[in-house]
Amino acid sequence: MYILAKTWTAFYLDVISSLMVYSTAIFLVIHRYTINQVPSVAGLALSNALQMLVFLQWTVRQMGEVQAQISTVGQLDYYGHRIDPEAPAENPDTRPESSWPKEGRIEFDHLVLKYRKDSPPVLKDVSFTIQPKEKVGIVGRTGSGKSTLLVGLLRIVEATEGAIRIDGVDISKLGLKDLRTKVGIIPQEPVLFVGTIRSNLDPFGQHEDNAIWRALDAVHLGDKIKEMPLKLDSPVIEHGKNFSLGQRQLICIARSLVIGSKIIVLDEATASIDMVTDKLLQETIKENFADCTVLTIAHRLNTIIESDKVLVMDSGEVAEFGEPHKLLQDPNGIFAELVSHAGEAASRKLAMIAEDAHKDRNNGVDVVAEEIEMEKAAGSSPGHETAAASALVVPQEQAVVDTLAVPGDGDASRETKDTKGLAKAKAHLRSMSAVSATDMATCPASPTVGQTLSPTGRGEAAVEKQFMKLFKDPSQADTPEGSPELKPRRIDPN
Repeated sequence: MYILAKTWTAFYLDVISSLMVYSTAIFLVIHRYTINQVPSVAGLALSNALQMLVFLQWTVRQMGEVQAQISTVGQLDYYGHRIDPEAPAENPDTRPESSWPKEGRIEFDHLVLKYRKDSPPVLKDVSFTIQPKEKVGIVGRTGSGKSTLLVGLLRIVEATEGAIRIDGVDISKLGLKDLRTKVGIIPQEPVLFVGTIRSNLDPFGQHEDNAIWRALDAVHLGDKIKEMPLKLDSPVIEHGKNFSLGQRQLICIARSLVIGSKIIVLDEATASIDMVTDKLLQETIKENFADCTVLTIAHRLNTIIESDKVLVMDSGEVAEFGEPHKLLQDPNGIFAELVSHAGEAASRKLAMIAEDAHKDRNNGVDVVAEEIEMEKAAGSSPGHETAAASALVVPQEQAVVDTLAVPGDGDASRETKDTKGLAKAKAHLRSMSAVSATDMATCPASPTVGQTLSPTGRGEAAVEKQFMKLFKDPSQADTPEGSPELKPRRIDPN
């Protein structure tokens, strides 16, 4: 389109210039007797008219370039005189200790943020607290305010209202250098500077080589760098093009390790790399940032499904905040909706991963399930057993408690709670027989007389049945209740 417009302009300028030459010639011919002229004057007039073919096009082109470039001058004037300067790099009155932050606790207190004074707020009364060493995933639709949280945390844009506190210190009172050097950033597009590997990992020369090598070994790049002739002094070309995308991202992680930041922010750091490199990066982050507070702005749900908590942003507000497993229990929630968009098989797998991660954090116990069962029990009618939080409804005279009795214990058999035992059985079944939660819930069960089983009850009965099969003694194949080493007994609770 640009070439077409340029050609069109040149053609019509030539037509205008030709008309001017033609008009000059006609004028000289018509008035050759009326004007006291000599042949030299006529030749000079025609010569100057012919110059219009060149100078008219040049003049129009120069006017267009001046108009295009003058906008740059206006922007420089705007940035130089009409924008409020950033806060000072250092503030001696409020400079924190060199060891700050020690814990990494982050508190957003009714934060309101605008990009311009006359624009609507991007973040609207955002309040939440991230405990030390927590791994928090931040999700939401496009324009929900995920990246704006990072903008506010680094004070790229100052908060309009509210405050952000790190270990109880209001960051708005700190110098920008004191704040930004304490927060590690791993961006979506890795940033490397022209120089050496050493200058990219330690730009200010504040750390020894041993610390740099430890960081490189931690991200699995130590052997590759040692194979280079110049090692840490090996050159890095513009944008780090002599390294692959995954290696550039690992170098950015190593940079955060060298700095020793207590707070790490990943701005969709694995969005533009393949799944294999994504898995390597996730393992590296888990290993090296276990004692850090990590905020992950997620592009893929599998990268944050094992997080301690998930923050769901919607239209600049906090829509949901809690454990992934707990948020998935609300089918009408935004996070559950985002997971469901991944497809039935993928969403089921994500739910299973979230449940397993939740149990790992709670010593194998599904606390969320227990809370749900307790709420059901509290809301049940008085005629039912209070302990019937498991969806099994058995008449009072036939109520029994299933326990696992170890031979030799006699009547003093060890009893365990149904919920805890079933949780451990599920975990064991998943690891040994790869039976999913959905498959177990649909397995046929054999209820006792007078017993009504809900879908949850059928799943629990199937778990027990599969569990007994796994530990059944081959020599006792005809024994319907399993081997004597692990034999179920039914004990009257009364």
